[in-house]
Amino acid sequence: MKKSTTTKINILFPYMGNSIGGSHISSLILVKNLPQPYHPIVLLHKRGPLANYLQENNIPYTIEEKLVTDSNGKWQYMYAFSQFTNLLKRLKIDIVHTNEINMHTTWLLPAFFSRAKHLWHQRTPGPNKSVYLSFLSAKTITISDYTKHSLPFFFRNKIEVVFNPFIFLKNDKQLSSRKKYTNLNLAWIGNFHRRKRLDVFINVIGELEKIHNIPPINAHVYGSPLKPISGEIEELIAKKKLKSKILFHGFALNITSEINKIDFLIAPAEKEAFGRTIVEAASMGIPTIANKEGGHKEIIIDKESGVLIQHNDIDNYVTSIVSLIENSKFRNELIKKAYDFCAQKFSINTHILHITKIYKSLIK
Repeated sequence: MKKSTTTKINILFPYMGNSIGGSHISSLILVKNLPQPYHPIVLLHKRGPLANYLQENNIPYTIEEKLVTDSNGKWQYMYAFSQFTNLLKRLKIDIVHTNEINMHTTWLLPAFFSRAKHLWHQRTPGPNKSVYLSFLSAKTITISDYTKHSLPFFFRNKIEVVFNPFIFLKNDKQLSSRKKYTNLNLAWIGNFHRRKRLDVFINVIGELEKIHNIPPINAHVYGSPLKPISGEIEELIAKKKLKSKILFHGFALNITSEINKIDFLIAPAEKEAFGRTIVEAASMGIPTIANKEGGHKEIIIDKESGVLIQHNDIDNYVTSIVSLIENSKFRNELIKKAYDFCAQKFSINTHILHITKIYKSLIK
């Protein structure tokens, strides 16, 4: 029986709670902007960084630390299984919308047995063993075509692509780059994982430092240092004699305010599902030079809304950055086209229309 559109529709957004990244921010933008009759309920399994973010952004949430996830052990999880189904029935949950790998596998079966619909939101490329379970979900969506085509081919036709949401506030001054740079501020943003290729960023800075006719460089690194990558990067910086040039800022909760301080974003990550910071940079008039791979190719049109570098070619990064510094007309055209392209493709309104259409199909 079709549920009345005037009836409140309860949607559970469960998270582990012990970390925060772009996928959390994207899903919580949805939570903050869902229209009636959709009623989001945010649940955390642990108190941690995500709770702090929720508090700062005035997003209501509940913590259920006694709920055992499947990562605690299969037998413990099955023993506590009734806790999940009872909670879903008590909260009258219509849809369970999961956004993390361990939340997919933890909440899939409780949703099924409590007769709630499960929406599997795949935010990382596959394949991995757990993604095969998504076949049991009522619906599976991915954040990019790249992510969709990384999954097993035999159920790709059941998967929809829903791009991440962003809020764009157009400001003509932001979309007009400065003609001259007294200092050149370049930034790399990400987790300290090998595929994020912080080493490429350091090598690019090293090569730029050899050029005498460009402004003094400040190289900004945003992300929490994790071993062994942090140790390897320290050795590379010492080898290149760049200690005074590389500025480590750690994890920035409000990354948009940090992006606004930079001149160029360098995004050398490999096998990236999407690339949230690239769109954030575009929304603030910051040009991006990125690796030509993965989800980057769905955000950037090469030489039109950004610059794509084949196989992380260091020399190509350097020549592209110098070209953007010297050619203000090209730079400003790039900035404006990036804003217009991303604002049309990744707006919060487009995202909500797509997601609510999926919600409606699930509750029939």
